[in-house]
Amino acid sequence: MAYFPAYTTVDESTFYIQGGANISNSADFYTQFYALDLTQSWSTSTPLWSEVTTVGPFPERVKAIWHSISVSKDQKSLLFWDMYKTPTYSVGFRLDSGSWTDMPAPPPLKSPELKVCKAATDPTTDRVYIPGGAAGNNMLVYDSVFKTMTMVAMPTGRKSTSWNYYAFAWNKVRRSFLLFGGLVSPDELNSPGSAGPVLYEYSPAAATPWMAMNSFGAVPPMLAGSCMVSAYNGTKMLVFGGTFGLTTFGTLFILDVATMSWRQGPSSQPRVGMACSVSGDNFIVWGGTNS
Repeated sequence: MAYFPAYTTVDESTFYIQGGANISNSADFYTQFYALDLTQSWSTSTPLWSEVTTVGPFPERVKAIWHSISVSKDQKSLLFWDMYKTPTYSVGFRLDSGSWTDMPAPPPLKSPELKVCKAATDPTTDRVYIPGGAAGNNMLVYDSVFKTMTMVAMPTGRKSTSWNYYAFAWNKVRRSFLLFGGLVSPDELNSPGSAGPVLYEYSPAAATPWMAMNSFGAVPPMLAGSCMVSAYNGTKMLVFGGTFGLTTFGTLFILDVATMSWRQGPSSQPRVGMACSVSGDNFIVWGGTNS
């Protein structure tokens, strides 16, 4: 069990986790790389994990924590991104051959700019977007066709502009990315409403791509280290866990995309830095820590 591993899901059929840190010893990083079969029934006491078979030497830099995985458009490759340590790092992994593939190095970041960033793929273009992952607190964009990396500006509506520990995912219904939560400053913790919008939308093809989203109902606080996944073909977005100030949450928040209205789902053990997935009616949480 680990916290802040890299994770992703392919086609609601396979849940991948890689790396993370020992819950009892944060200095102990893992290289573990496992896949969970979501197409079969299993109990939480005996989940159907299998170790991912790799060819060739395991890259030393994926013995890591606070990194991220994106999935290629054809769902045959996983791309690993580490924007937390210097130098920043990326590497590819072919699911069909089990081989590691070289990728261009992300543009270097200076120490204050290194962050816990989340990568996600636009499945219509195969471009990968990493908010806060470029110099000057911009968003890094990787074009998989031309193997180039560029950057675009982040929105300006938040007082805290670190873009750190947020959740970020593609939404099929809106054909856009949703960015939720993130780390706020101590001053903003004392005045929760001052941090700015809790939810943003990024529409790559729009003339004004970033937009602060108004949402309603049981709106979650500005959680850091939560997870967000799409469910029911993008009609719902699920947010779970994370921290706000000294409080760690174990509440499942469900966003109805058509109405932009939140409701609270069931609660579980409070945790942060977990891996999350969805398959049909099932929401899966693995790892994380409650401290």
